Amino acid sequence: MISASAKTGGAEASKTDSSVHQYGKAKTLAIAVADQCAASAATAAIGLLQAAGFDVARLDDVPGLAVMRTVAMLANEAADAVNQGVCSAAGADDAMRLGVNYPRGPLAWADAVGLDRIVAVLRHLGAWYGEDRYRISPLLQRRLAAGRKLHD
Repeated sequence: MISASAKTGGAEASKTDSSVHQYGKAKTLAIAVADQCAASAATAAIGLLQAAGFDVARLDDVPGLAVMRTVAMLANEAADAVNQGVCSAAGADDAMRLGVNYPRGPLAWADAVGLDRIVAVLRHLGAWYGEDRYRISPLLQRRLAAGRKLHD
């Protein structure tokens, strides 16, 4: 059996990109333990990380885990706002950077991570949970199909 996050592309650090490098100095690491993982292996991994000086947060093994599902949802909502004429891509990013002190706007983050990855996470979340809130913004779909970024 494959874990939920592995089946749905939710391994947050499985791909090297600029969004992962931002966490290189993290003091806390999040791990998700698959259901088929032996308790002793999970305990050993957590102990090793703690011995290396990290605080460890344990996440449930679900699609998208924590960071990618949040980034994907924020990017999707921001893309919908742009698509509906509420704001520009730069305006959506500025609002989140300046308004809630995010390190970068959701559309810039989506461009850095890759629209293919954002769309894949949303598709997998929708398939796993069967909820309409994971519907992919038409703007994301169009830009991905055209091979363009959101800030092109």
